[in-house]
Amino acid sequence: MAKRDKMITLENEHYLRTILLLCEGGAYIAKQIIGRELSNHGGDLDALLKQSKNKLRHEFHEKQMEKLFPNNGYDKTDVNKWDIQMLIGVMLLLFRKSLSDEEKQKLKEIKFIRHEVLAHSPSASLCLEKYEDVQKDLRDAINKLAGGFDQTVKDKCKEYIKTYASDPLEVKSAIKRLQEAKDTGDLFQEVINVMRKSQETLSNEIHAVESTVRQDVKETQLALSKELRQEVGRTKKELTDKLNLVEDNVRQDVKTTKEKLEEEIEKIEGAECNTFQALSDVSCQIKSLQQWLVDNLKEQRNRTSEDLSSISQQLQHKAEEIEFKVRTYDETSSQPIDRGNAGIQHVSFCREQVLKKKNKLLVAAIDFGTTYSGYAYSLRRDYKENPLRIVMNGVWSAGCLMSMKAPTAVLFDPEKNFDSFGYDAETKYSDLAFDREHHDWFFFRRFKTFLYNRKIYRSTELEAANGNKMNAKEVFAAVIKYLKDHLIDALAKRATPVGKDDTHWILTVPAIWTDRAKQFMREAAHMAGIEGDNLSIALEPEAASIYCQTVPFCNLKEGDEKKFEPISSGKKYIVIDLGGGTMDVTVHEKQSDGRLKEVYKASGSTAGSMKIDDEFIRMIEKIVGKDIFLLFQKKYQFDYLDLLREFEGRKRFVTDKHNHIFTIKIPHVLVYVYQDSTQKTLMTAVEESVYNGKIQATPDKLRIPADIFKSLFKPCNDMIVGHISNLLNHEEVKGTDVFLLVGGLSECDILQNCIKKAFPNVQVIVPNESSSAVLKGAVLFGHRPLAISSRVSKHSYGLSISPLYDPSIHPENRRVFVGSTHRCRDVFMKFIACGEAVRIGDARSWELSTLWPNQQEMTINLYVSSKPDPKYVDEDGTEYLGNIVVDLPGSRDDNVAVNVSMMFGETELMVEATEMSRQKKYRAYFDCL
Repeated sequence: MAKRDKMITLENEHYLRTILLLCEGGAYIAKQIIGRELSNHGGDLDALLKQSKNKLRHEFHEKQMEKLFPNNGYDKTDVNKWDIQMLIGVMLLLFRKSLSDEEKQKLKEIKFIRHEVLAHSPSASLCLEKYEDVQKDLRDAINKLAGGFDQTVKDKCKEYIKTYASDPLEVKSAIKRLQEAKDTGDLFQEVINVMRKSQETLSNEIHAVESTVRQDVKETQLALSKELRQEVGRTKKELTDKLNLVEDNVRQDVKTTKEKLEEEIEKIEGAECNTFQALSDVSCQIKSLQQWLVDNLKEQRNRTSEDLSSISQQLQHKAEEIEFKVRTYDETSSQPIDRGNAGIQHVSFCREQVLKKKNKLLVAAIDFGTTYSGYAYSLRRDYKENPLRIVMNGVWSAGCLMSMKAPTAVLFDPEKNFDSFGYDAETKYSDLAFDREHHDWFFFRRFKTFLYNRKIYRSTELEAANGNKMNAKEVFAAVIKYLKDHLIDALAKRATPVGKDDTHWILTVPAIWTDRAKQFMREAAHMAGIEGDNLSIALEPEAASIYCQTVPFCNLKEGDEKKFEPISSGKKYIVIDLGGGTMDVTVHEKQSDGRLKEVYKASGSTAGSMKIDDEFIRMIEKIVGKDIFLLFQKKYQFDYLDLLREFEGRKRFVTDKHNHIFTIKIPHVLVYVYQDSTQKTLMTAVEESVYNGKIQATPDKLRIPADIFKSLFKPCNDMIVGHISNLLNHEEVKGTDVFLLVGGLSECDILQNCIKKAFPNVQVIVPNESSSAVLKGAVLFGHRPLAISSRVSKHSYGLSISPLYDPSIHPENRRVFVGSTHRCRDVFMKFIACGEAVRIGDARSWELSTLWPNQQEMTINLYVSSKPDPKYVDEDGTEYLGNIVVDLPGSRDDNVAVNVSMMFGETELMVEATEMSRQKKYRAYFDCL
C-alpha cells in the first residue's frame, strides 16, 4: 500500500478505502447492470418501480422511498441519487428472474459487505485482517460483475479498485468524496466526525510527544553537560594531586610532566566541546525519530497492554487451578457424615464436572436475549495467547436495519416445523400477514420474559402473535438450535471444524431466574442437540463482570481511557444488566486473587427496554383508543411490526440533549381503522386526546416534542433507580460507590444521566461495547469457570423428612404413625438459608435412612422457601421444587442409608446421592419440571 496520511490511524484508512470503493466502484457497476436490464425490460424504470411499490416499501425506509418516487411519483426518479443499498435492492427485486445466479450472488455479497462495513461506523475503523477479507470479497464481486461488459466498463472498475487499494489516499479529499456519496447521510456524517476527531487526537498527540521529546533532549543536554563539567573538575583535581606527588618525588621531571599534564587537560577540554557538538547531533537525530514515535506509540501501547493482560489472565487461570486442586486434594466424600447431622464438604464430582468442560477445544456462548440474540466463541489456544480473541457472529440485517445480534423472533409453519429466525422471521411473517395468509402459522417474538417469575412445566404452551399455541420448550429449543447450527456453519466456513464433543457450550440466563427456569433452558438446549455434559449455564451479570475485569473500559461521560482499576481487592461494586426484558442486578466484591465474590443475593425486575416500548404503545392508545389499537394489533401484524420498528429506530439514538421534534410515521391501516370506527381523522384524534396542543398530527404522522418523547423513558428509569435505592439500604451493600452498567439499554444516554443524577457520589461505568459484555463474558466464563469464588443463595433449600415425633417442638396435627413409630410429617430439613454465602464446589451433606423394610427406592423431594428459617414444607412461602429417585437394594433392614450431597454454589442446583451399602452414586440436576 502507498504511503498513508499520518493524520489518521491505519484502521481509519482501511475504513475509508473500503467504503469509498463500495460507494463509487460498487455503485458504478450496479448502474451499468441496471442500464443493461432496463434495455431488456422496456426502458421505463419508473413504470417498473410503480408496479412493485408495495414490495419496495417493505425493503426501504421513508427517505429512500422519496428518492424512488420523487414528488409522490409525479417526477422521474434519478438513479444517480440512489445509494448502493437502493441500487442493489431494486435490481434484486425488479430483475431477479433475468439476472444470472452468479450476478445475484455477487450483488448480495456487496449488500452484505455494506451492512458489515457500516456496522463499524461508530469507530470508522477496520482492523487489518477484516480489511483484507472485505477488500478481497469486494474486489472479486466488482470484477465478476464487470465480466459481462465491454472493456471500457472493466477498465473503469479496475481503476476504482486501484484507486482505493494501492494509490495514495489523501484524507481531506477522501472525506470530501465521502460527503458527496449518495448513501445513508447520518451514518456517513458520524464517520466523518470520527475521522475529524481522530485527526485532532493524533495531532494533539504529535504536539505532546514533540514537546516531551524536546524537553527530554534539553534535560539530557543539561544533565550530560553538568556531569561532564563535574568529571572534568574531578580529573583536574586528580591530575593536580598527581602533579604535586611527582614534584615532591622527582623534581627534575617537573617541567616535562607539567607539559604532559597540560596536554591532557587540553584534550579533556576539547572533549567537552566535542561532546556538546555530539549532543547537538543527537538532538537532531532524536527529532528525526519523533514522527516514527508518534506513529508507533498507540500500537506499542496496545500490544503491550494485550500481552500483559494475557500473561495476567494465564497466571490467574493457573492460580485458580492450583487453588481448586488444593481445596479438593484430600476429599473424603466416600466417608458418611453422622446421621441427622448436616455437614459441609467439597465433593469430587464438582471437580470432575469443571475440569471435563474446561479442557474442551472451543468455548461457544449463546446469548438468548429478550429482544436480540447472538453467539460468540473462542478456541482454547487463542484464549491462552489473548483472552480477548473472541469471535462474534456477523452483522444481521433487514433492509435499512442492522444489528450485531438478531431479533429474538422465530416462525413455524402450520405443521409447527421451524421456518426462519430473526429479521427473516419478522419479514416473512409480515408478508404472510399482509397477504392474510398468516392465520395457521406460529410467530413468536420477545418471548423470553415468559420464563420470568412463572411456574413452568414441560407441557407449558406459548401463545403466538396470532393466538395460536405451541409447546414452549420446542420454541426455545428451535432458537437455540438455529444459533448453534449457525455458529457451526461459521466455523466450517473459516476452516475450523470442531467435533461434537470438543465444544463447551455456554447458555446465558438472568441471575434472577428460578431453578425451574434454568432447568427449562437446559432441557431446551438438550432438545437442540447440546449434550448436558457439554453445557454450562452462565448468569448474565456475572458474565459481564468477568468481561469487565479483563478489558479496558471507557467512561462515556468523560471519555477517559482507563483500566478497570477502581475495583481493587476488597472493593464492592454493583453490576446492573439492563436488557430488553429485565433488569438483573448483582453485587460483587473483588478478591485478592482476582476472582469475584457475590456479597448479596441477585435481584431484579422487568425494567427493560420493552418497558419503554409499552409506554409508546400506551401513548398511541391514548390517542386512538385502546380497543381500536388492539384491533389494529391483532388484525394487521405486518403494520404493527412496522410501527415498532419505526419507534425502535428513533429510540436508539435519542439523548438528553435532543430538543427537536420526533416524527413517527403511523401505518395507514391504523389511520383507516380509526377513521372507519369513529369517522374522525388522526388530527382530530390528537386534538381530542390528552396530547391536544402538545403533539402535532398530519394525516399519517405524529410530530412529538422532545420532552414528551423522552418522558416515555421515565417509568423505566424510575423503576431502575428505585430498585437500586432499595438495594443500597441493605447492610451488605451500603457504601458501594461504583456501578457497572451493561446490556443494550445501558447505552441509553437518558438512562445514564438519570442514574448519575440520582446517585451523584457514585462512579457510573459503561464499558465499550456494553451490549456485548454479557456474550463475551460468557465465553470467558467458559474458559474460567472458577472466576466466581462464591454466590449468595436467593432462597432457603431443604428436604422433606419425617423425624421422630417430639411433643415439645412438634404440633399434634403433624404426628403420624410409621410402622410402630411416632413421627412428625413434612418437616423442612434446611440445607442452606436464604442469604447465606456458599463457596463454589462446596456441598451440604446429610445422611438419610429408609422408613420401611424392603424399601425398593427412596424419593428425595427438594423444597425451596423465601424464609430464612422455614419449619415445614407446606407453610406459606415454601414450594416443592423437584426430586431425585435413588434405587435401593431391597434389604429387610429399615436402616438403609443414603448420603445426599447438594451443591448450591454453582449456577444450577446439583445433587449426588450415594446408597451407602453398595457405594452406588446417583448424580443429577434436580428435576424441577
